[in-house]
Amino acid sequence: MKTSQPRHNRAVNSAGDRGVAREISPAAGFTIGSGPTQCSSPEISPRPTIDWEEAKRLAAQSEAMCKLILAAVNNAITPPVQTNRRGKQVAAQVIPLVAVWFGYEGKDLSSKPRNAALVWARQVAAYFCNELTEATTVEIGDLLRRHHGCVGHSLEVVRNRMETEPRTKSDIEALRKHLEAKLP
Repeated sequence: MKTSQPRHNRAVNSAGDRGVAREISPAAGFTIGSGPTQCSSPEISPRPTIDWEEAKRLAAQSEAMCKLILAAVNNAITPPVQTNRRGKQVAAQVIPLVAVWFGYEGKDLSSKPRNAALVWARQVAAYFCNELTEATTVEIGDLLRRHHGCVGHSLEVVRNRMETEPRTKSDIEALRKHLEAKLP
């Protein structure tokens, strides 16, 4: 069995300088000049000739079709206009109502102290701001002067306690009814 090493030639640039040119393998099927060459190896067939004008035309057609499809998709999937978004303004009304329910003032829930009772009231306020409004966690965090990650943690804590403690669940449901009656 005969194994042959590919022959490498050095391409010569227009100045005749051999040091800057790149290596060319005849087995790859190309030379520096025009198109495909005949390969000396029977295992490797020559590459087909490419009609570059046809390739450019097809690429332009493809790009035009992509633009048409994107325009159609963008027109078909427009978000609905929200005329009655219960966002940050309503969430700002939820916080003082929850604070009073727990025996605090509204400003207490956005203060720095972290005693357990105050933290629980703050977490419940964040929970109801999320449940009863369309305010984002960032907006709720701004109202409570907390990071949006703290708001996400509050939501998780309240939901977990509601699942595991029946008394907490009934208290939260009573507060929900109270809030829904007071909010617009």
